[in-house]
Amino acid sequence: MSRLTWCDYRGLIMASTIFVGVWTAGCLSVPVHVQPQTQGPKGSGGLVDPATIQLGVTTREQVVKNWGWGDTQVPCDRLFISEIKRSTERRVETVGVVPLDTFRVWEDQYLFVEFDEKGLVSRTHFSSHNHLYREMLLYVTGTPLKPMDFLHPVEINGRFGFRGRYGGHDIRDGTLRLLPDAMEYVPGPESKTSSPVRIGASQIEEFNDGMTFHSLLLSGLPHGHNRLEFFLKPAEAFTLFRYLQQVAPDSLRRPRASETKAG
Repeated sequence: MSRLTWCDYRGLIMASTIFVGVWTAGCLSVPVHVQPQTQGPKGSGGLVDPATIQLGVTTREQVVKNWGWGDTQVPCDRLFISEIKRSTERRVETVGVVPLDTFRVWEDQYLFVEFDEKGLVSRTHFSSHNHLYREMLLYVTGTPLKPMDFLHPVEINGRFGFRGRYGGHDIRDGTLRLLPDAMEYVPGPESKTSSPVRIGASQIEEFNDGMTFHSLLLSGLPHGHNRLEFFLKPAEAFTLFRYLQQVAPDSLRRPRASETKAG
């Protein structure tokens, strides 16, 4: 049996490199931008066209009628937010340069529809799921809204939890009661905190937008707590932002439009 020469070894190395390259390329999934599509109501199996919403023509009543299946129930006559599934790209899987499979990628997104004082559409845009809170902040901090009425306490339900500078969090069901000069957290039946916690408007320092839970940076709370974390549905989050804009506007940082862009 003859020995392998250096040329033989070099050939084997090159062949192995080519094999590994082809194998790796076979695992590639390449995004390709395509014409956007929007799914209709769940279970319908059809598509809907947001282009049918015309600026200065379509009324709020028409939008609610045609898109109400995704309505997030945001309490504002000048804004409608619908939860939708939208696709702006395909994925192409390849071996080398040969495409083997292609499929659309569907994302959970939100359709924002704004209205003028006559109830006609003035603007539409999309938001990714992760940027929903930021888009609502852009609207609340940039649009003159009627002051909230505190004749009766405004309550929002969600999941809340206090935490300290270094402590962990324990998120449980509860209620946040919004008053003219303070918030009052009312624990749910499963909460470790049994008594309500009052948070004055002057104690609210800053809202922080997170990926899963969001929080308010607070001051002057007992037990070393300096943060209230929460998870709220869109309607409740919008109500909280309106409240903060009215009683503690310095706590809201207006996000840049580039931070909220959806595909």
